[in-house]
Amino acid sequence: MGVRRVNAYGLEIEVHSVSQITDRVARLLQADAVLADVWVSGEISNFTHHSSGHMYMTLKDDASRLRAVMFQGANRGLRFRPESGMRVFAHGYVGVYRSGGEYQLYIDFMEPAGLGGLFLAFQQLKAKLEAEGLFVRANMKWLASSQAAPAKQPATDAQPQSEAA
Repeated sequence: MGVRRVNAYGLEIEVHSVSQITDRVARLLQADAVLADVWVSGEISNFTHHSSGHMYMTLKDDASRLRAVMFQGANRGLRFRPESGMRVFAHGYVGVYRSGGEYQLYIDFMEPAGLGGLFLAFQQLKAKLEAEGLFVRANMKWLASSQAAPAKQPATDAQPQSEAA
């Protein structure tokens, strides 16, 4: 509750602190059933994966932006790596970041829009391994086994040619 006082025009008014207004907005958001359990579609921008493990981003569409956070415990289960420019479906609740006085989406689950999550995870892993040179035939080596490798192996994309002929 605010403090009652008389303003410069002689009118009695109720004055609230910034914290009181922020708390009131937070309570209103918490009481809204839609905002307490909501799916949001948007494009990720300003993506940051902080050293704490938390992910910070902005979700946007053609008309608006919504700040969002996905805490480390929630993002451990992601099957893909979020990136700026990626379209996603995010689930969570809208709440107030009190010290900043801003509302934001607290994400507990996220999936890519369009491409399937498993396919995207596969594509990202493949790109990472290619960047490490693991698909270059010259770098491929036979795994040690209890039996000697056959003298000649069939040529495939997954196996290098045997040195012995």
